[in-house]
Amino acid sequence: MSSYVLTTSNNRGPALAEKHPVTIAACCFSLIFAAFATVDITAYLVMLGMLAVAVVAGKIPAGNIVRIIGIVIPLCFCITSIQALTQGGPAIASFTFGNYTIHLSQSGVILGLAITLRVVILAITMTIFFALVNPMRLTRALYDLGMPFKYAYAFTLALRFLPLIINEISTINNAQKCRGYDIDRCNFLVKTFKIIPLMTPLIIMCLRRAASIALAMDLKAFGSITNRTFFLELKPATAGEKVVAGLSMIASVTFIVASNIL
Repeated sequence: MSSYVLTTSNNRGPALAEKHPVTIAACCFSLIFAAFATVDITAYLVMLGMLAVAVVAGKIPAGNIVRIIGIVIPLCFCITSIQALTQGGPAIASFTFGNYTIHLSQSGVILGLAITLRVVILAITMTIFFALVNPMRLTRALYDLGMPFKYAYAFTLALRFLPLIINEISTINNAQKCRGYDIDRCNFLVKTFKIIPLMTPLIIMCLRRAASIALAMDLKAFGSITNRTFFLELKPATAGEKVVAGLSMIASVTFIVASNIL
């Protein structure tokens, strides 16, 4: 199995990593759905506080979180800039370039900051998810829930691509540094545009990796065996874990409904 970029700090793993994968997935995706239901900055700050508690309880290295935030910050800066330039309303600042005047909208800046917090929440939530959930355990859990094995495996395989992509970005960035193309020393505005040349080799490498995985699965006759056997034994979720998963989904639905009503 491919090595993970997002790992925990010890070999045994934190106590949260021993919880049932479906429980962790229910909590993470409930928070993600709630984040998409609002643009309230206060709600996002509360969610960030919950994620901070999860990071501490899960003993997730702070370097993993900082690395992920460093990747999404240029994108967030670009989103905030676009919203500030395109949204209407009172301007908080104006800049004149020759015959043109650029206004930064107050509502656009607030909306951009809210979207930025949403992106950060999504990034941190998925970081926690990948740090705590083993793909093999998740595949077995989905299979035990009644999902066909090839769909369960395809789902976890798609999720495993995120840490692999992060590793590829680091590799491409280091290769470009060796050629004198260093974007880490640029400010956020310049980095937003200079990161574009890194996307082309990333897309090519992802397509090559996908083709290699598909070929390997075909050579191993993936899907030809109906009755699966597993080396990994997964204990059923305890009553407490089921309660936590259910409460997280109920809280998410309640928050979504309340956000739409208000």
